[in-house]
Amino acid sequence: MRGHLRLGAVMCALVVPAACGRDTPNASSVDAGHTPRETLRETPPPAMAGVEMSLQERIRASYASLTSAQRSPASDADLGRVYGQVGKLLLAAELYDQAEPHLLNAASLEPGELAWPYFLAHAYRLTFQSDKAIARFEDVLRLKPDHVPALVWLGTMHVDNGRADLAEPLLTKAVSLEPRSAAALFELGKAALAAGDSARAVTHLEAALAADPGADGVHYALAMAYRARGDEQRAAAHVKLWKDERLYPADPLMAEITDLLKTAVVFEIRGTQAMDDRKWTEAAALFREGLKVAPRDATLHQNLGTALYLAGDPRAAEAEFEEAIRLLPGYAKPLFSLGVLMEERGRDADAIDRFTRAVASDPTMVNARASLADALRRSGKLDAAIAEYTEIVKIDPSASNARFGRAMALVRLRRFVEARSVLEDAVRVHPEQPGLAHALARLLASAPDDAVRDGRRALSIMQSLEKTTVPSVALIETTAMALAENGRFAEAIVRQRQAIAMTTQARRTDLVTRLSENLRRYESNMPSRTPWADDDPVHFPRAAPR
Repeated sequence: MRGHLRLGAVMCALVVPAACGRDTPNASSVDAGHTPRETLRETPPPAMAGVEMSLQERIRASYASLTSAQRSPASDADLGRVYGQVGKLLLAAELYDQAEPHLLNAASLEPGELAWPYFLAHAYRLTFQSDKAIARFEDVLRLKPDHVPALVWLGTMHVDNGRADLAEPLLTKAVSLEPRSAAALFELGKAALAAGDSARAVTHLEAALAADPGADGVHYALAMAYRARGDEQRAAAHVKLWKDERLYPADPLMAEITDLLKTAVVFEIRGTQAMDDRKWTEAAALFREGLKVAPRDATLHQNLGTALYLAGDPRAAEAEFEEAIRLLPGYAKPLFSLGVLMEERGRDADAIDRFTRAVASDPTMVNARASLADALRRSGKLDAAIAEYTEIVKIDPSASNARFGRAMALVRLRRFVEARSVLEDAVRVHPEQPGLAHALARLLASAPDDAVRDGRRALSIMQSLEKTTVPSVALIETTAMALAENGRFAEAIVRQRQAIAMTTQARRTDLVTRLSENLRRYESNMPSRTPWADDDPVHFPRAAPR
């Protein structure tokens, strides 16, 4: 169940939401006339199906200590700490419903310890019980008003709930205490944006990026702030840089959760956290520490291989991927990773073999299917590539690259009517993807099939794209094709010469030769009938770095 790099594993072991059980009153309030022990919740022996064995052993040992403490004359505070220890382990195991009563009891028995309401707040936050989480973070701040992680998390929850007015003072205080907290600055910027103050939002969001230049999750909010100020150019630039990632504050208490677990799982979690921070060497060291504990853990070998690959050591990475497959034959992720390595070395036949085996092992692994389809297309196995692209779209209708790849394979097969239909459908599903509209316009302008061409529509598409897209050789070339198809050869000649000038300046003599062929056609009042040459790079897709 672990992912390729488990890129979402950023909050220690608290990743997968689960139901949090019955609604329980605030543990910090004890009924009048009752002692804390009289109001304790029941804590039956934990049910741990599916929990990693070494963690199960820790939980059993900790629960046995609790049972012993319950029978002993331990003080309330001592008993509270034992309840809390069991609760922390259950949190680490993602058993939130079972952790809750232990942490509630700990908070009742040791009301001055902020860890217990803090852990409860996160359990409620991760199970989408917003009101309970907010109440617990407020409990923490009553105990310690300058607790920065609680200030940031509480502010974040208010931002997410549309209460910027409640969030801003909390986040402002957090920034005053930790001026370079990217998470606090980010949420403060979002709060300002929600309040309609785009200038202040820009200030805070730019400060968040300055504090953490790798915080790609900031870019979308910053784009919205610049757009609100009318600066579309900067907005567009930040949208391109955005990745759907969340910022988290430095959080020593939550780090304690992983510190409890001296197992391979902990090293895996810490390693993936280092991967999230692009600390490849550190991640590799952590995965190696995990392998000292569990040398036959195929996932750790896979993740170590990925870290080594990203650190620039593909040979060592290959050995780890091979070991992962030896330990767990048919393991899809290292097969896919090996395919990427083969692809980068120009060994497409070997890449196709690895990608095919990965897909056979996990038919829903879209990135493996996409790499397989691209490799098949590069190798001229176009019908097989089309079948893979078609399957990808069935699995993930949002896969715009698969729609484009299928259309280009159909073009190579000179099945232009089908290619046009695929591109028209892609443009309908993905109107935000200018590359799809551009490809459709080129086909409409220059397909050799009379039934496919529509010069007027092609020119209309290109005129729209020119208003919203950064000029490029390909864009100018397609506009020239559309102009020529409409009989406007003089204008087509001007555009084609502009494209040639750009390629000459870039010293792309290979492109100049091809562009000059169409120029001669336009000079002879003949339109283009070749949307893409057979050796055009569009037909030879290469994977982006993993």
